[in-house]
Amino acid sequence: MSNWIELLNFARAHSGELTLSAYIAASPPDPSERQSWMVLLRQHLNTLRDQLGDATVAERDAFGNCVERLFEQLPAQRTMPRGQSWAFFCGAGGNELILAIPPGVETSVHWGLGARVVPFLKVAEPEEGLVVQMDRQLARITHFNESLFEAPFVIEVEKFDELGWPDDADRTRMQAQENLAHAAAKHIAAMAGDIMPLVIGGTSESALRLLNSLPAALADRAIISDDLRMGAPDHSMRAIRNAMHTLRARRQHARIEQLREAVYDTGKAALGYETAKYAAERGAIAALIFSEAAWRLHPDGIETLVRDAIAEGADVEWAEPEAERDLNGPMAGVAALLRFPLAAMP
Repeated sequence: MSNWIELLNFARAHSGELTLSAYIAASPPDPSERQSWMVLLRQHLNTLRDQLGDATVAERDAFGNCVERLFEQLPAQRTMPRGQSWAFFCGAGGNELILAIPPGVETSVHWGLGARVVPFLKVAEPEEGLVVQMDRQLARITHFNESLFEAPFVIEVEKFDELGWPDDADRTRMQAQENLAHAAAKHIAAMAGDIMPLVIGGTSESALRLLNSLPAALADRAIISDDLRMGAPDHSMRAIRNAMHTLRARRQHARIEQLREAVYDTGKAALGYETAKYAAERGAIAALIFSEAAWRLHPDGIETLVRDAIAEGADVEWAEPEAERDLNGPMAGVAALLRFPLAAMP
């Protein structure tokens, strides 16, 4: 099960419960700063403890118990890995969740209703897709999920007889490569279904030939990565992830434009923070996308908006930097697809 699904299930199960949410940043390169997160953590906890001065005894006890569990679960050496952040969630009832997450989060702690999930969304990596490495001789098709790669499916070029006139041999060779691309495209279409993204690498000529052989619907969610060469795909994970982020930004561009049009065509869209908040309070959000700028401006409000949306089963996304500019202006960094049109806000 992916980390996001685990967190999503926890957040939905504890949406109305006081919850401690702690994020610990990955270790910085400077050895002298590698335990600075502990200082920040204690500062945040002390601030929260001061804010609970007027809370009930039961709430203060629940907070104290969650803090004790947090320190019990922290890494023994008090040093985080350089390439990994860490998150801990504990409900007032005692249920807890521990996740290793990609680097990029800031060390922070929050106490309030429901798990705080927005910091996770900021660093979440695309989790599943197909990787194809293609040259003139073979196509290697690999399915990956959460950076784990299955054994590749390999299609080899048809053997051909090179005896005869050179022009005939060239035509036969080219036809064999076209046949390889079409065979790979057919197999990829069967594996990818209707939603799985596709990253194509290898030699540029063969990668382009494959892209041109794909059905239009699949080609729209495929991308050629110049940095993805032949060889074991897990050695090129950075190139694959960069390509996946570009694909996600491309998809978000299209989604935001659809939402902009839907406001006038069907009324089943909400643009802007206040309008999306109004929709979330009525259980109308089916999908939500928001920018970092909106989160920085309304950190608690966006968190509540996201929590309300996922409690109703909505899909929620943090906008890729390339797509964030689409959310500027009247959208104020937030756009949502609605399940039904809403009456005008009062």
